[in-house]
Amino acid sequence: MRIIIFLFFNLLISSEKSNAQSNKAINFQAIARTTNGLIVANKEISIRLSLKNDTTSDIIEYQEIKSATTNVLGLFTILLGAEERGKIVSIGDFTKINWTNNDKFLKIEIDPDGRLVFENLGIQKINYVPFSFYADNVTANNISGIISLSHGGTGVASIKELIYLLNIEKINNTPDSLKPISIYTMQALSEKLKKSDTLSISNRINLKLNIADTNKLSNRINLKLNTSDTVGLSKRIDLKLNTKDTSDLGDRIDLKLNKKDTTSLSNRIHLKLNKADTISLSDRINQKINIDEITTMAILKGLGYVPARVAYGSFYDTAKQQAIASVATAIKLYFTHLGNAISITNNTSGIPTRVTVKHGGVYSIHYTLQVIKTDTGAAEMSVWLRRNGSAYANTHTSYTIAGNSIKNILSASFLVELGDDDYIETYFSGKNSNSIISGTITQASPSRPATPPIRITIQRVD
Repeated sequence: MRIIIFLFFNLLISSEKSNAQSNKAINFQAIARTTNGLIVANKEISIRLSLKNDTTSDIIEYQEIKSATTNVLGLFTILLGAEERGKIVSIGDFTKINWTNNDKFLKIEIDPDGRLVFENLGIQKINYVPFSFYADNVTANNISGIISLSHGGTGVASIKELIYLLNIEKINNTPDSLKPISIYTMQALSEKLKKSDTLSISNRINLKLNIADTNKLSNRINLKLNTSDTVGLSKRIDLKLNTKDTSDLGDRIDLKLNKKDTTSLSNRIHLKLNKADTISLSDRINQKINIDEITTMAILKGLGYVPARVAYGSFYDTAKQQAIASVATAIKLYFTHLGNAISITNNTSGIPTRVTVKHGGVYSIHYTLQVIKTDTGAAEMSVWLRRNGSAYANTHTSYTIAGNSIKNILSASFLVELGDDDYIETYFSGKNSNSIISGTITQASPSRPATPPIRITIQRVD
């Protein structure tokens, strides 16, 4: 049954920015329901979103494809234009969209089965351009009128009025050198020292030693070692162990055995066999069969039977499957639970319907289907097997399906003979299209796992 997405276009428009990088997005929510109005919970769907300038032309300004997963209420959230892993941008650049030139329209398409086949759900106008997107295109040419100081403006309409408002209209262009000195400046200059006031300090400087008077002292200093001369000595000292560094070594020495502690060990060694004592044992070993002397026929003769190769598989699907009335439809198997030498392969249409075995033999195959009939009354459903595209004899089973959405369990087991790389397909057909193979989601009180609509197991038995 198709899934319909009910979108709530109270678009939660947002723009997220950071100092290093801009990450803009349009956020909106939607609810997924079936055509019968039932909530589609915990299902992954693919959505294609396109931004256009009108509803009539085929020109797309920006387009992206992404997946979303519904919650238990069928609700999911999408960020249009966000930088996300796994998203595919097929047309345009979201960061280069001009939001001021004209209206924008959002087209929504879904791919409910993940096969890149999108269904158009419609197109809707975005009534409010995100403020932060519009602000990217605002320039001084777009502003009219006077902006007040409280809103970040000057409050005036001209430079002349601004000078008057700031009370700087009396400032002229007179150079500082021609401006008169204030009384406070004159007082500060009067407190400075005159040349005559420095005689005492000059006399004190004259009493200090000249360079020539320090020669003897300088020569003595030159005879001393420089820091660079002590580097080698310092490194040699650094390489020596401190007392505390030998504590671990002392502990290790204390753990060694003393000579008297080996007496018991020596006595145990004396009890061991000498080489001469092992001659009889060696002869017995020489009489045993080597590994390379054992053949396949010898093993089979010893067993008394030919063991079969181990091959098994368990496969299922979680999506609803529905057939056109009275039309044979192959059951799709998108998931593998366990498998060894058996796998699911695609049919000629690229759909995974074939259970393919690697080795020939006799296989036991068992299927279980859960079917509901959405309308009233009963209907007939047929299930059978096909081997390599042809109906397998005597595998057809006809079931009566009760209506009113009652869960009907269809189950059967068969032994089939297959060759190398042969495949088996399970087909079904109903009298009307209201009989649907459908599963059950996880249950609570008590907690129970989900019931898949289809389960098929196969095992080699010969």
